[in-house]
Amino acid sequence: ISAQVPIGQLNKDMMDVAFTKAVGCTQYPGGCDGMRKDHRFADAVPLGENWRHKYLIDIDGMGYSARLFALLKSESAVLKSTVYTEFMSEWLQPWLHYIPISQMYQEIYNVHAFFSGPSKSMLDASNTTRTLYQQPGIHTKKFDGDAELRKIAKAGRDWMFTIGRKIDME
Repeated sequence: ISAQVPIGQLNKDMMDVAFTKAVGCTQYPGGCDGMRKDHRFADAVPLGENWRHKYLIDIDGMGYSARLFALLKSESAVLKSTVYTEFMSEWLQPWLHYIPISQMYQEIYNVHAFFSGPSKSMLDASNTTRTLYQQPGIHTKKFDGDAELRKIAKAGRDWMFTIGRKIDME
């Protein structure tokens, strides 16, 4: 089943993302007020507060991401996007320790739908329901996306506490 869903609606359904401060906003059309009007802003939260979420995303900033190890210590599945080859790149295995995503992030909605099921706006756009995926007479093993996410999170966490220790990096 395929359907077009506006990206803004997908973001509303699946994302909890906000800027914590306006930087370089004088260059933005409408200045700082324009930026605040066009984008969501919220107070920063401690890193550990993010751990209550099922998914955490690790992306590059002005350089490589130094947050990866902290995120791997959580019980959340980590989605990772980077353009850098890092010292641990060959030690961490995609789809075992983390979920890889491209620098365009375009597959993030499909990753979410795969593990957590389609969002309401996805179902509405395709004019279907969740029950369509479990038609009578078709016997398939029920996929437990939450269990699979927990496996990825556990493998990343185990790696962090056995191979990603500070002593291993010295």
